[in-house]
Amino acid sequence: MNILFLTSRPPFPPIGGDKLRVFKFLEFLSKENYITLFLFIDNKFQIPDIEVYKKYFSRIEIIYLPSYISYLNCIIGLFGKLPLQVYYYRSKRMRRLIEKEIKNFDLIFVHLIRMAEYVKRFKMIPKILDLTDAISLNYRRSIKYQKGLKYLISRIEKDRVLKYEIEIIKDFNRNFLVSETDKNYLNGYAETEGVEIIPNGVDLEYFSYNENNFDAKCIVFMGNMRTYPNNDTVKYFYDSIFPIVLRRYPDVKFYIVGANPTREVFALGKRKNVIVTGEVDDIRPYIRRAVVSVCPLRVGSGILNKILESMALGTPVVTSTIGIEGIDAIPNEEILISDDKYEFAEKIISLMENPDLRNRIALNGRKLIEEKYSDKIVMNKVKKVLRQLKK
Repeated sequence: MNILFLTSRPPFPPIGGDKLRVFKFLEFLSKENYITLFLFIDNKFQIPDIEVYKKYFSRIEIIYLPSYISYLNCIIGLFGKLPLQVYYYRSKRMRRLIEKEIKNFDLIFVHLIRMAEYVKRFKMIPKILDLTDAISLNYRRSIKYQKGLKYLISRIEKDRVLKYEIEIIKDFNRNFLVSETDKNYLNGYAETEGVEIIPNGVDLEYFSYNENNFDAKCIVFMGNMRTYPNNDTVKYFYDSIFPIVLRRYPDVKFYIVGANPTREVFALGKRKNVIVTGEVDDIRPYIRRAVVSVCPLRVGSGILNKILESMALGTPVVTSTIGIEGIDAIPNEEILISDDKYEFAEKIISLMENPDLRNRIALNGRKLIEEKYSDKIVMNKVKKVLRQLKK
């Protein structure tokens, strides 16, 4: 098939979150199809990075959309009804390009609702929309903890995005969400027909199970620190949970591993017992070394790569009820869960003090990933959808 793939930004390098999910879709689809990728960049220095990945595509079209234009679009969008993120990525050049080329494709694959507006009216070609998460759920959760401009944006977006999500899925033949939680949330407002659960997957060979020694005084959090949920998680852990662990073990270290740390996160690296690495070439040594991977997530939605990858590597995870959403794991067998700061800290300490418990959680967690969240299993679900749309 000739597939048109629309995404709002380059999914390269494929490091974490949405970028990794998009790249895996592209890598899989390119094996048996011809892929044409349309995307935006807001910085012309991104173009050399894209060249490395051209082998996956028959064609790449790049639209330069500078940030100041996007911000102006959002200001205009304040008086509209669509989500601000749709206005942010509004481009006449992109619209004209798609309208000119649309007849050449057998399938349209759209990543995130922000790009859906460009093709929603085309009915003659099968269309897939990867919503990934119910973004409106993310906004509703975030608003409790945000201040200033972020709070105002979330106030505007939470209702606009929800209305858009439940309407836009009607314009696509199939819609992807990562978890039943997100689907059930949207189902509470409208019937979600044509929605498939396509979770994130893990490369089992790359994230191979670790049986080497670990440091019982090493705790790790990994993630792209540019995002609000990750920043909130790290600050909450440091302020509310880590002091409880330190009272028992004053020499324990907390590693914050991930690209784009904010000033606030960098400042934590100046505190005793905290190491902020910034971007690293390989996250695996940091995860393997840790006694536990922590993720006391308070805001967000979807399914978290950081948890799946930690479990695949054999590092037990302690997370929150929001963090476990989308992952079909058994509490106290494959993962540890708590929303209470004292209980969360005690679960960390139990893994530090009890090697047998740690080993059991590690083994069970790896087995879960092998059975339900490998790349092969996930992409077979995508393959099944493509076969259905071909009929």
